[in-house]
Amino acid sequence: MNDQRSDSSELNPSEPEAAKNAILAQFYAAEYSAFMGRVSSWESLQYAAWPILIAALAFLFQIEFLPWNYRWWAALISFLVVYVAYQGTMVNMLYSVLVIERDLRPRAGELIGNENFWIYERIREKDFPSNPAWSMQWPPVISFLVIALVTGGLACAYGLCWQDIVCLVIAIVLDLFVFILTRNAKRVKRDIVKACVPKVNFVKRTASNKSK
Repeated sequence: MNDQRSDSSELNPSEPEAAKNAILAQFYAAEYSAFMGRVSSWESLQYAAWPILIAALAFLFQIEFLPWNYRWWAALISFLVVYVAYQGTMVNMLYSVLVIERDLRPRAGELIGNENFWIYERIREKDFPSNPAWSMQWPPVISFLVIALVTGGLACAYGLCWQDIVCLVIAIVLDLFVFILTRNAKRVKRDIVKACVPKVNFVKRTASNKSK
């Protein structure tokens, strides 16, 4: 009788531990869903930024009492503000992915004994083809070129007064924000690549599976 009690006392502690692990697994799954929901929301905001910018530019160039040079400055500053917001959303998206790969996945992996789940990011880092159009180098380059073109065009057409210099300073500050956010995005992206380990164990397809 005493032996049975001692045996049961040795087995019982595993039951609370299993219940605790099950609760933790639910929390991790819910947190993963929350992070991916944030990524989807930030992505939607990114795509919504450009139609908003186009509508704002169309409105600005319809303001007849505003001189043309100030319309161009307003358009340039609006473009840069949207670009700052665009880059800010990208940093937020990347950081959510980093938290999943660096912090959440290892904790969840400890519960099941491996990390062969939530595999999209690790597969994407390995197999997704590069696209020069989406290079992180473009935002600072594009914003700088737009500032140079608008400033040069206005200087040739109207000359620059102190109000133009103020607008130029504002544009340069916003361009600096774009550069800083892009640098932060690159750093977070490198951290994601480092965190995307171990490699995914791909499914082995047999001949019968291929025939199906």
